[in-house]
Amino acid sequence: EMFVTLRRFFTQYGKLRKLKIADWRDCPDCLRDYFKSADFTDCDLRKETFADFFAAHHMTAYTNFVRRVYYPDTEVLAAAHTLLRLTVPDADFGHLSVRDTVRLWRNS
Repeated sequence: EMFVTLRRFFTQYGKLRKLKIADWRDCPDCLRDYFKSADFTDCDLRKETFADFFAAHHMTAYTNFVRRVYYPDTEVLAAAHTLLRLTVPDADFGHLSVRDTVRLWRNS
């Protein structure tokens, strides 16, 4: 889920080279809180986009922060079913065993 949030954010802001956090509309709380915790200020990039800058300098810290604060530990099978529901929202994957879940992932 944290990567889906990040993808939505980068779709809107990732190609920019100059950002003012105060101007971000609909910024998810987890991202806004991460930037506050990292003492992130507005950035003015020269050669790279914000998405490239973030990936190079913030990805690990962001995933650690968001996992700790917003996404508590989850069993692997439950997380796999959640991810499947993000791709096929109306399907019921809760009954699948580990073997069937792996098979479904391999075939998709």
